[in-house]
Amino acid sequence: MAGPAASSYWMFYLLDAYKAERLRRAKEACGSAVEPASPDAHAVEDDARAASRCRADLIAAAATPERLRSAFGRHFQLDNYVHLVLQPGPDLGARSGACEAAAGAAAG
Repeated sequence: MAGPAASSYWMFYLLDAYKAERLRRAKEACGSAVEPASPDAHAVEDDARAASRCRADLIAAAATPERLRSAFGRHFQLDNYVHLVLQPGPDLGARSGACEAAAGAAAG
């Protein structure tokens, strides 16, 4: 996306970069009586630039089905999870017909 249509993305990148910088500064000051320092403008600009230029490409490269399966396989023990599938009962048709009739009566 380019031009005026990309302005909302830039606003998001800048807001996110400022939030990250303020959190970093707050963590540095945590436990001390000193107030967090002002955000570093260069760090904010670098983060926004990285987000707008290369972060989407990095995410797209990492979010392939093969890489996701590999990551989940390394970090989750899938044998320890319960897999549940919810499905409607056999009498769903009778209930949906009653709902349609009630809706028709309310509309009429």
